[in-house]
Amino acid sequence: MAGTTPLTEQLNNFVLSLREQGILDYHFDEMKELESQTPCLVIEALTMFLRDADAAIADLFRLLGAPLINYPKVTEIAYQLKGSSASIGGCQMADACCVLRNASVAFNKDGCFTGFDMVRREYLQLQENLNHILQSSSRARPNQFFCDGRVYLVFQFDPSSAYILISQQCGGD
Repeated sequence: MAGTTPLTEQLNNFVLSLREQGILDYHFDEMKELESQTPCLVIEALTMFLRDADAAIADLFRLLGAPLINYPKVTEIAYQLKGSSASIGGCQMADACCVLRNASVAFNKDGCFTGFDMVRREYLQLQENLNHILQSSSRARPNQFFCDGRVYLVFQFDPSSAYILISQQCGGD
C-alpha cells in the first residue's frame, strides 16, 4: 500500500482478517470511508459503542438474573444492542442479539439465557478486536490523534474499557 506507514498497513491487514473471519462486515468499511469527511469518526464510534455495550450487557445480566424477567425490556435492549453492533460492523454480535431478542419476544427464559450467553461471548470477542484496533490507531499516531484540525494529546489509553482519556487540546478554536 503506497503512502501508508507499516503500522497503518498492519491495522488494515488486521481489519481485513476480521472481515475474513466474519467478525466485522462491510459496515465497518463504510464507517471508515466516512472518516475522511468526519475525522475521528471510527475512534469515537468504537469508543461509544464499547461504553454503551458494556452498560447494555450489564443491564441484560441484571434483568435476566431477576426472579421475574422483564421480557419487553430485554427485547428493547437486545434490539438496541443489535442496531449499535451492526452499525459498527459487528455482524456476529448483531446475529447473537437477534437470537436473544427472538427468545425474549417468545417469553422463552431458557432461550434468553442461551441468547445472552451468545451475546456475551460475541461481545467479548468483538471487544477484544475493537480494543486492538483502537490501540493500533493510537500507536500509528503515538501520544496524539487528530480531529477537526486539532491535535489531542493522549496521556492514557485504557484497553480494559477502551476509553481514550484526553488531557489537553492543542490548536484550533
